[in-house]
Amino acid sequence: MKVYYFDFENLGFKALEPLSASITDKVFVFSNNEGIKRYCERSFYHCLSGYTTGPNQADFYIIAHLSRFLELMSQNELANVELFICTKDNPLVSAFEFQCNLYGVNAIAPFQIVPANNVVQMTTETGDAQVILSLLNEPKLGAELERESKLRRPDFTKCFNQLIEEGKVKRSTKDKKHWVLASSA
Repeated sequence: MKVYYFDFENLGFKALEPLSASITDKVFVFSNNEGIKRYCERSFYHCLSGYTTGPNQADFYIIAHLSRFLELMSQNELANVELFICTKDNPLVSAFEFQCNLYGVNAIAPFQIVPANNVVQMTTETGDAQVILSLLNEPKLGAELERESKLRRPDFTKCFNQLIEEGKVKRSTKDKKHWVLASSA
């Protein structure tokens, strides 16, 4: 069995989307983002949230969860598990590997580690954007789209405006009150 620990705050949606986990694998995504919670629900991933916002809070939660997960596994399960830490955070990878070594389990870090001063670029391809784009399978009014997305108004407005600026959504040519995907209009 493969178990993925995904540090969303560090990698963002661009790295989560192509994750090739099978239905029998476990994927733990650590994020307080509402859009990512919904994305994880649709993808059969486990979204772990509710941790305090601040420096390294998600990292502490990841290591605490990993420790409990390893503690609850039998020796046979430990022998047959592959653990992946999906992050570009050097200290988190070190802590993850240390915990895995305590239980004799291999830790695999599939992402290239970059120096700490590099920043991962975020685009609108976040969970919020994915939610909005997925709702536009047919033309919708702006208010209807906002209500169905279940996002907070400021989050919806910011994300929706960015999608408009990037040319991903636009007004319908048939009815200017409705919004559609730019590729379908």
